[in-house]
Amino acid sequence: MSVQDSMTSSESELETPRPVAHAEDEIPRMEPWLWVLLSALAPVLLAFVLPRAMMGLLFGVSGLLLLVGLVLFVAHERRNRQSRSASPRS
Repeated sequence: MSVQDSMTSSESELETPRPVAHAEDEIPRMEPWLWVLLSALAPVLLAFVLPRAMMGLLFGVSGLLLLVGLVLFVAHERRNRQSRSASPRS
């Protein structure tokens, strides 16, 4: 029995070439700024179950995460705008 005969169909599927995505393709993905903005909800939700004395701290952490997420978003949009203006249009 040769090595190729012993390959299962799942192993041969892994070796089939897939199309390469190009830079201009819009592939949906989770952006870092979106993770930060979504993580800002966690302290707010924790404020409902933790003691009242921690509420101010939790809201402060949430506000800080929102601010950092917005800064990351603005930086991301500026990079995208610059790369779109620098790339030649077809």
